[in-house]
Amino acid sequence: MQHDSLLNYILGMAVYYAIFLLLTGLILAKIAKYIDDKFILIIAGCLLFCIAAFRMPGVDKDSLAYITSFNFFKDPINYFTNHDDWFFFEPFYYLIPSTTRFLFGEPVYVRLTFAIFAGVALLFTFKGIYKLSSFPELSILQFFCYYFLLLEMTQIRAGVVCGLFLLAIYFHFKKKYAWFVITVLTGLLFHYTAVLMLVLLLLNTEKFNLRLYLIVGLVSVVIAFVSSDFIIASIFKLNFSFVQKMALEFASINTSENKINLFNVAFLMNVSFTAWLFIHHKKLQEKNAFTYILLKVQAIGILAFILLSPVSVIAFRVSEFLGIVNIITIPLIVYTFRSRLVGYTVIFGYSFILLLLNLQYAELLKPYKLVF
Repeated sequence: MQHDSLLNYILGMAVYYAIFLLLTGLILAKIAKYIDDKFILIIAGCLLFCIAAFRMPGVDKDSLAYITSFNFFKDPINYFTNHDDWFFFEPFYYLIPSTTRFLFGEPVYVRLTFAIFAGVALLFTFKGIYKLSSFPELSILQFFCYYFLLLEMTQIRAGVVCGLFLLAIYFHFKKKYAWFVITVLTGLLFHYTAVLMLVLLLLNTEKFNLRLYLIVGLVSVVIAFVSSDFIIASIFKLNFSFVQKMALEFASINTSENKINLFNVAFLMNVSFTAWLFIHHKKLQEKNAFTYILLKVQAIGILAFILLSPVSVIAFRVSEFLGIVNIITIPLIVYTFRSRLVGYTVIFGYSFILLLLNLQYAELLKPYKLVF
């Protein structure tokens, strides 16, 4: 029995590493000019959709809780007729599962609901990658090694909003504000953290003051250690639905669950890569016009993690949301080396370490199983 259990564990975990190897193989084929970016986007998109849409509930940490919520929801019309009972639930979080259950019944609606969230999230994310990234193939690899595992496989609503955030960056840069507003409003239908997209309106897309960001970073660190409790108390007073939801979550967790290690390996690697990108920001801006706005968002994500660290649920939610830009910025490291081969090797190594940390240390997912 123990032998079978070990074998199932190995085979289940091997699925994730096999996907990593497949994506790496596609990237090598792209380097050799056998295939192009669009081919990789299509193949990777279809593969990741199937993996997310048809996973067995319980492979991730949230799916069983989602199913409990889905079963708790009533008919679609009830969301509008008794909105006071449901306002903590985002419109599409309630309406998608309640509508699929109303139309298709048990147990099909659960599978269909996860498939819808996965499909929409991947569509937005891959569209954002295609518009923003200089190396879409490397962005997909980066995306898989962390954000796919965290979002599409776990936090399904946040997955949709993070994909929309990439598109919001594009629309803000291009000054297409009608589309920007549509993107934000669509995001709010899936997850209230989409309100954070409005931060983009405060950021200049054409200028970059390295000295200013260093000063802001140092001040933020000092504030985090001196006045963090005041910051958190002020945030909890904000009358936003998603803030109130996080306040309720915070009230339900104990002290040990709320601790954050600011010196964990993944965070330190992120800070190191960000510093390296900052140093080469002028060169990178010449290669990718979105560099300045992306680096600003990445820096804000790191600072938010530090400033909000006294409350883990907020620190992780905000930093993870803003940190989605990492899948676009980290591949830019290739431009900072004379040999692109060295740059690709660095990305491969970093991605694999990230995958190991998330699967074996953080244990984001259990061994993979199909729902069939």
